[in-house]
Amino acid sequence: MEKKCIKISNIKMSPDKDTAFLEGIIRKELRLGKDAQIDYEIAKRSLDCRHKPQVMHIYSVEVYKVVRSGREEKLENIIKKSGCKNAVMSKRVIYKFPVNVTENVNEDERPVVIGFGPAGIFCALELAKAGLRPVVYERGQDVDTRTKKVAQFWETGELDTECNVQFGEGGAGTFSDGKLNTQISDTFGRIRYVLQSFVEFGASEEILYANKPHIGTDVLAVVIKNIRQHITALGGEVNFGSCLKKIEIKDGKVCGVVIADKDGEQDRRVWRRHRQPLLLHRHGNGPARRGSERRCDVQGHHGGRRV
Repeated sequence: MEKKCIKISNIKMSPDKDTAFLEGIIRKELRLGKDAQIDYEIAKRSLDCRHKPQVMHIYSVEVYKVVRSGREEKLENIIKKSGCKNAVMSKRVIYKFPVNVTENVNEDERPVVIGFGPAGIFCALELAKAGLRPVVYERGQDVDTRTKKVAQFWETGELDTECNVQFGEGGAGTFSDGKLNTQISDTFGRIRYVLQSFVEFGASEEILYANKPHIGTDVLAVVIKNIRQHITALGGEVNFGSCLKKIEIKDGKVCGVVIADKDGEQDRRVWRRHRQPLLLHRHGNGPARRGSERRCDVQGHHGGRRV
């Protein structure tokens, strides 16, 4: 899905100016009066320190709608009349999860997600929004328990092999300062969607446009917990201290999983109708390296679809 817009680049502003000042510049660039209603978003903000001591913020904005006298105007006409050299017609790609929403899902059709790191969190979130009531199994503990155990390790050196920085709610990156840098292109709008989700669940709106977006460990923990609570409110289920031991396959299709709790007690979850539940997997061989990103697919009885 694409959303048409006017993109204005290279807007220079002093760091002490607010968004009201920015909107004034947008109106000036597009030759719009105060009576015009404009719908815009900040696409990017970077810092220009080349001419010290004068430091400037450099903005790029996207204008999606302009209404004058109660009538929405064509963006192409506005940009043509404005003569703004820094403005061009552009499109914002809007990500849409490729699974239709359903109101009724049988118990034996509920998808299982293994792991509640970044991929598992967003997989479970989208499945929950689609009404599929996902069941999550995570071998580690919730973020609050992890925080206490990690602090204990840093203070005493005592390692809990079942609850530490390596796994648990939020994954291994939960305690890595919450930086959100990536080198991959966002042709499907997925990166933007992830950042918007973080904002929806408690992060600052600045991560949507900051050149080096950063949540911070303390805020990230709150965001992760809020996402989990939303998943459960939608009928999903998140089980901590639950380690995948075996995937049962029959006639080439997944028919069940074997899960062990922290005491080693095992339990089976079986799908009565043998079919492929929605499974999250990674493309490529070997572990992901620091700073790398890998694409994930959702495949199963809805067909293989990239997310």
